Amino acid sequence: MKHPLRPRFRDRQIRIGLAGAGGNGSHMLGGLARLHTAMRALGHPGLDVHVYDPDHVSPANLGRQLFSAADLGSNKAQVLVNRINCFFNLQWQAHPTKLTRNSGQYWDFLIGCVDSAAARLELDRCKFHYWLDLGNSAKFGQVVLGEPSRVSPRSRPESVAKSFGRKMSKNEQAEHEEWLKWKANRLPNILGVFPQLKRKRKVPGRGSAEDNTPSCSLAEALEKQDLFINQGVATFALQLLWQFIREGGLNIHGYFINLETGKVTPLPIK
Repeated sequence: MKHPLRPRFRDRQIRIGLAGAGGNGSHMLGGLARLHTAMRALGHPGLDVHVYDPDHVSPANLGRQLFSAADLGSNKAQVLVNRINCFFNLQWQAHPTKLTRNSGQYWDFLIGCVDSAAARLELDRCKFHYWLDLGNSAKFGQVVLGEPSRVSPRSRPESVAKSFGRKMSKNEQAEHEEWLKWKANRLPNILGVFPQLKRKRKVPGRGSAEDNTPSCSLAEALEKQDLFINQGVATFALQLLWQFIREGGLNIHGYFINLETGKVTPLPIK
């Protein structure tokens, strides 16, 4: 079953909110700039990207994430966005804070590069058309593209008509049928694929508990995550996004990556 790209994304600039500029996020941002350049060459207006991250570069980030010794102590989002803007002549924006429901933005694509269930639950409360989630443990990772878990009942045509004490117009009836069709064919997001995130607050991948303790060195950080796991996960996420925009639809909406066995398993659209 092929999930089509909404027509509105084919001829106007696509707004992207990138939550997290660390392991997965730093690799994603460089790929998004290349994707933007390719889209522009094909006649598309490209991407408008906003990057959110409150953290600062530490010695443990050097090598596995895309930072250098000159970046130590600086905000991750600001460092990466400044570098990307200069290199690609862009005007993307950096926000040295977390992306939350209070950020006041509506995203065409919300890209989550966060490492906790709590952060994912917060992203689920943001406003977006699609949510592309990246996550990983030491040698395992996943990429899941999904749609919102819920839509405000007040925004549905049926509810609007009832609030005014009247029947739905023909246009509202058509919108209501389109909404029912969307609800039936909605792509499950990361919380739908891993419902345990809502209950036990576990990280996907062998059910291991979250470990947000910062590492003091690169050697210590490599005990928790393999050197190229973030680059591998980001590559598959970027390919999924590129395919969706370039071909106008998808037959899969995610991947499961296993660096130990070298096996990549696609997540089919049912």
